Amino acid sequence: MGYVPYPQTAMLHVGGYFDQEDMNGPQLMYRHMEAKDSFNRNYIILGPWNHGGWYSGKGDSLGKISFEVKTGEYFRELQKKWFDHWLKGTGDRKI
Repeated sequence: MGYVPYPQTAMLHVGGYFDQEDMNGPQLMYRHMEAKDSFNRNYIILGPWNHGGWYSGKGDSLGKISFEVKTGEYFRELQKKWFDHWLKGTGDRKI
């Protein structure tokens, strides 16, 4: 197939500001792909999570720090809208 200089599919990079495994990886990948994304297919969501903290649970705290918002649940709603649009062709492209 050869080299393609732009993203051929939509990408959603997800990361947590308190990710003990790799706090910068999602941001670096987003920045790298964003420079080549003339079709607006490159997205990023960052939140107040540790590694994988967005995956399950309420995401309303980190240790004793309360966010007073269920950030994990909110993220999963956004993620569903994103997948509905890009995989099913339904809903709004914007998240």
